[in-house]
Amino acid sequence: ARPVERAARAVLPAGATRLADDLSPFVPARPPASELCGYLFAVSGCVFVVQLAEFSLVRLTSALTVAIFASARELLTIVGAVLVLHDELTLLDMLG
Repeated sequence: ARPVERAARAVLPAGATRLADDLSPFVPARPPASELCGYLFAVSGCVFVVQLAEFSLVRLTSALTVAIFASARELLTIVGAVLVLHDELTLLDMLG
């Protein structure tokens, strides 16, 4: 075991280390720094494009239009979580 793993096993309770062992097949190995920088650059570019689109939409229409589309986007996110990730929707979630 690596020194970090040994230290974690010494400090954490046994249940926490068992959980970490159970999840280890699902946690990917750490990617190289260049790959991580590429992902960060791509995500930053996507966020920039979305912000430009939102700015253009407000300039051409109104802030109310952006608010309506933001609500629709949130609704689509929730529906996607239920359909794709099989997330449970409780009555409290629906009321919120």
